[in-house]
Amino acid sequence: MHRILFHAGLSPLDRPPLSRVFQENLFTNNSGNLLFQYGAYRTLMTEDVRITTAFFERLANGSKDDAARINETYDCAVMPMANNFRASYNLKAVTRFIRRLKIPCVVVGVGLQAPEESAIHQGFPFDDDVKAFVSAVLDRSAMLGLRGEMTAEYLQHLGFSPERHFTVVGCPSMYSHGPNLPPVKPLTNDPGAAVSFGYRIDQPEPLAQMLVRAMERFPNYHIVAQRREEMNMIRYGTALNYTYDKANRCAGLYPHDPTHPALREGRMVGFANAHAWIRFMQGMAMNMGSRIHGNIAAVLAGTPTLAITLDTRMEELCRYHNIPHIPVSRVDAEADPRSLWEGVDPDRVHQGHARRFAHFVDFLDANGLDHIYRNGADGSDAPMDRALAALPEWGMVAPVSPVPLSLRAEGFRLFQLQRLRAWHTALRKRLKRLRHS
Repeated sequence: MHRILFHAGLSPLDRPPLSRVFQENLFTNNSGNLLFQYGAYRTLMTEDVRITTAFFERLANGSKDDAARINETYDCAVMPMANNFRASYNLKAVTRFIRRLKIPCVVVGVGLQAPEESAIHQGFPFDDDVKAFVSAVLDRSAMLGLRGEMTAEYLQHLGFSPERHFTVVGCPSMYSHGPNLPPVKPLTNDPGAAVSFGYRIDQPEPLAQMLVRAMERFPNYHIVAQRREEMNMIRYGTALNYTYDKANRCAGLYPHDPTHPALREGRMVGFANAHAWIRFMQGMAMNMGSRIHGNIAAVLAGTPTLAITLDTRMEELCRYHNIPHIPVSRVDAEADPRSLWEGVDPDRVHQGHARRFAHFVDFLDANGLDHIYRNGADGSDAPMDRALAALPEWGMVAPVSPVPLSLRAEGFRLFQLQRLRAWHTALRKRLKRLRHS
C-alpha cells in the first residue's frame, strides 16, 4: 500500500459536519481550493494508495518526533497549490516543514499573485521566501509544476531554469476528467435561463455594476460564494464585516447581509465539496465572473463560462488552459452584459487540452508519482468516482429563512472563535516583530 500525505484540509470523500468545516477552516478561507485538490486527489487515488490530508503549514509547528513519524509513515508528500507566491501566505512555515522531510515532496500548480505582468521583474518582499521554498522542494523532487507562464517568468527572474527546475502544468483541477473535457453547451440568450455568477465584494466597482445588470437580464440567477465570510453569512445569517473603502463602495452591489434579495430568495449558495459544486454547475446554462475556480467548475460541468481576469493569477491560468476570458479593464459599468460574450468561443477550452494533459502526466511520471492514467488509461474507471457514487450528496451551503436559533447560536460561537484566533495571530506577529526589533 502506497501512502501519500496530501496538502489539504478535506478529502473529496470526507463528510464532516458543516460546523466543523467552518470552525476549522477546512477549505482555508476560499472554497476554490477544493477544486484543485479534487483534481489532484482523483488523479493520485489508485487501487493501492492511501491518501491522508493535512495542512503542511500547521504540521510545521510539530516536534522532531512528529517529523520522524511522518517520514516513517508516508512514502511521499504531495502539495497541490495555487497562488501561494504572495505576501499573505506563510511560505516560511511550509518550507520549514518540507526541510524536515526525508521522503519525496512534489508541488503541483503553484503560482504567483501579482497585480499585473509588468510587476514580475520589479521584485517582491517575498522573493527570498520563494527562493527558499523552491530550493527545499527541489531537494525532494525532480521539478515543480507551475500554474502558468507568468510564474515561470518569475522563477526565471529568481534564477531557476525552465524544464530543469520547473515546468508549467497549469491547474490540476483542469485534469479532473483526465484527457477529456465535457462538451460545452451552446450559448443561450433565453432570459429565463439559469445563469451563475462568481464575484466578490472587494473588486472594481464597474465590474460589480455590470454583474448586477446581468442578474437583471437573467433573473433566474445564482451567485456562487467562495469566501469563508460569505458562506458564514449564507449559513448563519451574519452580515459581512468589511470596512475598507473599496468594499464599502461595492457593498450595495454585492450581498452583504441577510436582507439582500439574493439571500432572501435563496439565490446565493456556496460549497464545501468540489463534486457537489460541479454537479450544481451542470444545471446552469451559462456562467460569468471573476472567480477563477468558479469558472473552472463551469468548464468541468460543460457549462459555457466567461472569466473576467483581475490579476496575474487568473490571467496566466486562462491563457494556459484556453479558458475564455477578458480583462477587467474591458468591463464598463454601462456595458450590456450580453456584449461581453461577442466574439467569445466557449469551445476554445478544448483546444490543446489533450496535449496539456499529456504534459501533466509526464510531470507526474518524472516525479515518480503513481496515478490512474498509467499505461495509457483514460481514468474513466477511477477509484474515487466509485467511492463518491457510494456516498450521499453533501457540501452545498444554501440560505435558510428564517435561520433557526440553533444555527444562530452556532454562528455566534464561530464568530467569537474566529475573533479570538485573529487576535491571537495578531499578538504572535506583534511579539515576533518586537523580538526582532
